[in-house]
Amino acid sequence: MRSPHPTARRTALAVAAIALAAFAFRIWVVAEVATREPGGGDPLYYHLQANLLADGHGFAEPFRWQEAGEIVPSAIHPPGFTVWLAAASVAGFDTVFAHKVMSALAGAITVALVGALGFRLAGPSGGVGAALLAAAHPNLWIIDGALMPEALFGMTVAAVLLIADVARRRDDVWSLVALGASIGAATLVRGEALLFVPLLAGWLALRGDIVWAMRLRRVAVVGAAAAAVIAPWTIRNLVTFDVPVLLSANGDEVIRNANCDLTWDGRLLGFWAVECYQPVPPADLDEAARARFWRNEGLRFVRDNIDRAPVVAAARVGRVWDLYRPGQNVELSTVEGRNLHVARAGQIAYVALVPTAVVGAFLLRRQRVPLWPYLSTIVVVTVTAVYAYGVIRFRVPAEVALVVLGGVAVGRGAERAIAGGVR
Repeated sequence: MRSPHPTARRTALAVAAIALAAFAFRIWVVAEVATREPGGGDPLYYHLQANLLADGHGFAEPFRWQEAGEIVPSAIHPPGFTVWLAAASVAGFDTVFAHKVMSALAGAITVALVGALGFRLAGPSGGVGAALLAAAHPNLWIIDGALMPEALFGMTVAAVLLIADVARRRDDVWSLVALGASIGAATLVRGEALLFVPLLAGWLALRGDIVWAMRLRRVAVVGAAAAAVIAPWTIRNLVTFDVPVLLSANGDEVIRNANCDLTWDGRLLGFWAVECYQPVPPADLDEAARARFWRNEGLRFVRDNIDRAPVVAAARVGRVWDLYRPGQNVELSTVEGRNLHVARAGQIAYVALVPTAVVGAFLLRRQRVPLWPYLSTIVVVTVTAVYAYGVIRFRVPAEVALVVLGGVAVGRGAERAIAGGVR
């Protein structure tokens, strides 16, 4: 086997060093900046459920256990982030801080994957530039301290984009299988990742001068691999609950908590509100049936107010891209655990990152590098906002793509500056 080219080896070492530094910085952040303990909601859910899973209780409803000591199956969220945190719990590190460190580890791996992708797209400067941007971008490191699944989601999306680049170059069945499996893994962290199956498999199917049977086979292989990864979780849910749950019951609940008078008009237009959870469902329903009850209430509200739907959808999309009420978006992000000052810095960094990524995209396009995988993240984020609501953390897949593209621009700019200095 031939040894790696010295340039590739040096770039790999540089990216690894940046990722290690990013990990150390993220540890400092969760220790000194993002110190808020989860008092409830999703962060506490994941923390407690991870410990229950490590103790052999399966994917149990953590609040029921906390309040009454009862072990009841749960599928409010997909299992990916719980499993990631439980790896630390199994090793005896079961505190909130330990779980935040696991989030920080996912963020550091994201930096390494982004650096590897930048190298594949634009050589050493692209790899180092992308890794540096991913390490520094506030919106990709403040989520570690919030103990939300977006930290792991960013890592899995980076893996999807990296494998998609391998698949478009190699064009073999195993790279298609790997792509489908990576999409399946990302879907088990956040359900909207399933959109990558048609977006990326369809894109690969349309590439090249091949017969339609081969095009359909590409889609089928990616889809089958994704389904194989997701299937055990879905089968578990189908045999556990009275109402079918394919990925998570939360998908049904969201339809209610984002669709009521408070979120369709006024101050919270395009956002969500706990007050939307009305009326209260019957007490004898299980988790999935309660979620279906709330979904039906949410859909009823949508039908009764369908004339407002375009306005609400526009507000949701505007919020997720910080085009509508950006100042309020920063304030609302603190509800989910973000530090206000870091959230403001993240917004400024995002505004600067977008034009930088556009330059990077232009440079890659001149080299005939396909841009669709990175643009597909914009589709995923936008569809998620329209379906659910508009919030900054839903933008993580696109921000991963933006640091890749921005890293290409930064790296190329640094190359030219160095070359000019040498002259």
